[in-house]
Amino acid sequence: MSKSDVSDGVDGFGIDLMESHTAYASGISLLVAFILFSALELRYPWRYWSLTTLRRSFTVNIGLFLLNNLVLPLFSVSTLLALAGRHSSPGLLDNLPPSTAAILSFVLFDLTLYLWHRLSHQVAWLWQFHRVHHSDVTMNVSTAFRVHVLDHLTMTAFKVAYVVGFGIDQETLARNEAITALFLMFHHSNLMFKSERILRYLIIVPELHRLHHSMHRREHDNNYGAVLSVWDRLFGTLKTGQPEALGIAGLIPSGFFGLIRAGLGGGQLT
Repeated sequence: MSKSDVSDGVDGFGIDLMESHTAYASGISLLVAFILFSALELRYPWRYWSLTTLRRSFTVNIGLFLLNNLVLPLFSVSTLLALAGRHSSPGLLDNLPPSTAAILSFVLFDLTLYLWHRLSHQVAWLWQFHRVHHSDVTMNVSTAFRVHVLDHLTMTAFKVAYVVGFGIDQETLARNEAITALFLMFHHSNLMFKSERILRYLIIVPELHRLHHSMHRREHDNNYGAVLSVWDRLFGTLKTGQPEALGIAGLIPSGFFGLIRAGLGGGQLT
């Protein structure tokens, strides 16, 4: 497999540009997906939000995305890909048929994100960072990018363990990141459609992830999956229903700098 020095993919909630033509095409595809989901939200919304509320959400979310992926490259996917270039061989999946290795690598990546996400709710100091993601009082495609820089760092640490532990190469990592990014944008979208009840047996759909963003912890401490819903079913964390309200209970800093401070221990998020 070819290896690139700079990569395009998504770290779970953000995108880095790669120099290779393949990665460039992947980045363009994800941008098109972002625009498509934004358009679909207008056509098939779960709930209508005011323009003021949406403008505030998009502004903060894109600001956090830029901070995580442009200003602070230490936490970006390019760093992970550089690591993958050093530790991809020998790997635990090397002796498997290529198609089997590709599928298994993605399943293991998805499981890694499930474990990180669940611990981010159950461990107090991780929740300190992760609660910023839950502070959005709307659900829209940009909510996928509302991630505090320290939350981003803990997620990256889990991905490092995945890359080193399984000997994941750059091409495989970039592909898994891009696929996951597509699904993260999808299930954060303000969408509602009939086939969700069928699709949720296989993947995390907006209906499931919307409940995960409920203001009530008894509801949002469920549905941790990134792509596959099998982990929530297997570990007993799958829950269905519609949330009464989204966000975090208490006084919520709605601005960019307020959320940065909240993740560092300031503010009134609960």
